[in-house]
Amino acid sequence: MKMKPARHLEEAAVSLVEGLFAELGGRARVRQAAAEGESGPDFRCDAELDGRELQLAVYVRSRFAESELENSPALANRDSLLLIPRLGPAARRSLRARGVNHADFDGCVYLDAPGIRVDRQRRERPVRASRSAPEREINPFSKKASRVLRALFSAPGENVRVSELAARTQLAIGWASDVGDALVRRGYAARSGEGLRLVDPVAALLDWTNAYQWRKNPSRSFAVPLDREELLERLGRACEKRSTQWALTLMAAAERRIGYVRGAGTLHVYLGGADDDRTEGILSELFAEESAGEGGLAIMEPYYGVGICAEADEVSGVRIVSDLQLFLDLAHFPVRGIEAAEMLVRTRMAKPLQLDASAVARLIESIR
Repeated sequence: MKMKPARHLEEAAVSLVEGLFAELGGRARVRQAAAEGESGPDFRCDAELDGRELQLAVYVRSRFAESELENSPALANRDSLLLIPRLGPAARRSLRARGVNHADFDGCVYLDAPGIRVDRQRRERPVRASRSAPEREINPFSKKASRVLRALFSAPGENVRVSELAARTQLAIGWASDVGDALVRRGYAARSGEGLRLVDPVAALLDWTNAYQWRKNPSRSFAVPLDREELLERLGRACEKRSTQWALTLMAAAERRIGYVRGAGTLHVYLGGADDDRTEGILSELFAEESAGEGGLAIMEPYYGVGICAEADEVSGVRIVSDLQLFLDLAHFPVRGIEAAEMLVRTRMAKPLQLDASAVARLIESIR
């Protein structure tokens, strides 16, 4: 049996809906209230805003409960509206991320219906002096936040709901939503009722290359008495034996990925999540001796974490970082790094990112 809200709360909710639409320049009229014990919305109303008419199913709750969102899929319908007396910032972020229309008695309202979009934090109040520091802008290229942008690059042209982004990136829904807002403000992504979508990959890549370069990854050089193929074969076996993720990057990866360079010199390898004992065990199987200068092998600790290795794919038995990470690494790499980055963009990245010739030229010229 449905638990109805207290009578006074339901009456206040009716007045709230009518008042909110009036404040927004529209109108709303209750059409049908639910009977005692009836499942579904607490009442329905006809509303009009900006010349568009809609019929809303209104659900009234005395407090916010995350579990109810998971057990009540109807709340995420675009013709539904959830009313709660007071919604804090975290609750509002969670509701927006799940696409749930909502409002509270402080004047907060989020409504994403066909042809209508309202996202108001609260009613306007007189501004009072505050000594608190302004909220710091999220850096979308930081170690944690960049997971969201990576997820959007992996699904170019697609709308991805924030709840799905959070699941893919193992971030809290509220945090993923905040990062998404930062991406929208910068113009890299657009938000709709269907989720977030990458809209300006060139701007995102250019700004990312200004915030990151391959030298941010701590690195050690080694001399190894093995030819390249034997080294890669032994490396793969040693990492698998120790449950350690690895991936090739920079020029050796470009050689495997696009065939642009030959005899690429040092093998730059990311090792993900390996402690000192496992790393030393891997190096011993490669007969590697640490070198003061540049050797045949460089072991890199991924600045962006083990996920760099997890998202790598296999090319002829060798793990290679994603095209996105390879581009970011190559962009500042001396001696043919930019040329390899350009070839990578033209042959592999331009088509999925829907970059025309002028966009590719703008990208490459800007990083030279």
